[in-house]
Amino acid sequence: GIRLSARKASFQSVTMDKTMFFRADFRQTTMNEVNFTKSEFSRADFSNSRIEETTLEFSNLSRVKFTNAELVSVNLTGAWTYLTDFRGVDLRETTGLTQQQLQLSCGDDKTLLPPGLRVPVNWPCAFEDDS
Repeated sequence: GIRLSARKASFQSVTMDKTMFFRADFRQTTMNEVNFTKSEFSRADFSNSRIEETTLEFSNLSRVKFTNAELVSVNLTGAWTYLTDFRGVDLRETTGLTQQQLQLSCGDDKTLLPPGLRVPVNWPCAFEDDS
């Protein structure tokens, strides 16, 4: 099937809620004020992106790569984070992130957590090569 490639793209003040982005390539993108509520991102790649003032509420982030991405004021309320890759990500400025979401996700010693949340015992995770 066709996969979206938005590598190095810029998104500003866009609403794309309830959209399918399965395995999409968002590497090195810039996003500001984007609404992705209830969207499907399974296995998408946001590595090395800057995502700001964006909502991923109730979205499927299963196996999504955020490796070394900048997340500033990103709403993760109710997002599904099964094996979501937060290696090298500062999550301190996200909202809605829970300990249960972290337990399902993956990170490393460079992943910074919001106050009140702790590093899960399963970090770092073993990653499969699914490129």
